[in-house]
Amino acid sequence: MPDIKLEWKGLKYKIEGQRVMRARRIVERNYRFTTLLKDMQNGTPSFSDLACTLAELINFAGGDVDEEEVHLDMFADGGKKNAPMAANLLLAIMMPSVETGEDGPKKNPTSKSKPSSKS
Repeated sequence: MPDIKLEWKGLKYKIEGQRVMRARRIVERNYRFTTLLKDMQNGTPSFSDLACTLAELINFAGGDVDEEEVHLDMFADGGKKNAPMAANLLLAIMMPSVETGEDGPKKNPTSKSKPSSKS
């Protein structure tokens, strides 16, 4: 599985491929993909859950942050970019082969799967 690269407050972290499923499990303990997506579309995500999940994920990737710090950072810009970015980051982690950064998900790398041949 490809590595997951993420960035928070200008610091870059990497979750190696063999640890990606554990990172996804961290996110999915608090959110199901469709639930988080729906909450984002409705403007009703739980910001405390976002902050706690993101802090756990950053620490899993080698960072050293606490939930309150992440929560405050999510709203340092008035919630205009950082809070939606945090939610998008968690959504991206749940999706296969996605690299993430401060601007949200980046283009998926080319899939290594082989096309099926029809007989």
